[in-house]
Amino acid sequence: MGKSCLATTLVIIALLFCWQMSAEAGQNSEATVHIDLDTATADVQTSRTASVDDIFDVDIVIKGAVNLKAFNLVVTFPEAILEIQDAGFTEGDLFPDPNVSLEYPEGKSFFMEDLDTPGKAQLTGIIMSSDDAVTGEGVLFRMRCKVLSTEQAVLQFLAEDIQVLQDSTGARPEAIDDPVALGTASGATINGTPCDINGDGFRSIIGDVPPFVDCVYFGNCPPDVGNRCDINGDGFTSIIGDVPPFVDCVYFGNCPE
Repeated sequence: MGKSCLATTLVIIALLFCWQMSAEAGQNSEATVHIDLDTATADVQTSRTASVDDIFDVDIVIKGAVNLKAFNLVVTFPEAILEIQDAGFTEGDLFPDPNVSLEYPEGKSFFMEDLDTPGKAQLTGIIMSSDDAVTGEGVLFRMRCKVLSTEQAVLQFLAEDIQVLQDSTGARPEAIDDPVALGTASGATINGTPCDINGDGFRSIIGDVPPFVDCVYFGNCPPDVGNRCDINGDGFTSIIGDVPPFVDCVYFGNCPE
């Protein structure tokens, strides 16, 4: 086992140990995590088009963080369509300046990435000092993608992976971990078919209207479906913002490019 893999494993074990020792929900149980495909714009962009050999950065963004101390997130991607470049990882701006020293200096952070498992990027960050934590929104991690094929590619967080947001209560010695709930972790799609809500590669009234209605009107939105229901690309789903362009596309063929 390499040093990077071993270090990642040790940090995850520590996070999970704290989680298992805590029975109550933590402060970040309602935080939302997003995949932003356009780092040059202010809002989270969950879709984009790209050509073969295009290279661009992707941000992992958190909103509503409360006393966030550490995170472990696993992003899945189709490795035949996208290449996550090992040299393209950058620490986000939400945590303090990173420092990989084993001396654990006050106010510093430690970040790790792991691409050992095909089709998965594991991202881990922790604030070393005992009392420091962050609140608000910002970028947790940035990674670089290279497009290998113009087929549709979905990046997302999956339930079976270890998804943890750990908060710190300051004076209290123990920490509480929150698994990232499916309803609060949003994926992103590259070269997707507009309004293809069920992800079968094409749009239809029979196949796409039911899951769209179930998500936008009733809130039943798995992460991949919720991402596809964001028709106007503003980073979230809403009746006012997404129903008109969805109807215009599926029923009348006037679809966003």
